[in-house]
Amino acid sequence: RALWHGWAMHDTAPFEKHMVRNSVNIGSWGVESGKAAILDIIANHNCELEDVQFSDWQAHKLSDGAAILTYQAMQKGSCEGQELPAKIVVSSTYVWHGDHWMAASYHETEVAQ
Repeated sequence: RALWHGWAMHDTAPFEKHMVRNSVNIGSWGVESGKAAILDIIANHNCELEDVQFSDWQAHKLSDGAAILTYQAMQKGSCEGQELPAKIVVSSTYVWHGDHWMAASYHETEVAQ
């Protein structure tokens, strides 16, 4: 949730701390890769997130050092004047790095209503 809040507020600090250097984000916008490019997008995007509600959280352990987190989000907002999809499903891959989990990939898909 800290990363969602950071994205909504254009705050790159949580991503700087919790995202690997070669992270990848995938969604309807396409593919974003590399921490520096993703941080630039977070700092400068033209989006507004008015509300978001999360549900169906599940953690899937891949190994001692890797896991996938899946969940659903109901959201209200817009990007570049276009409404955000009302409902999305998300998978985020995390890797253990030193003493904490770090985001390695994020993938969201719109759910047809």
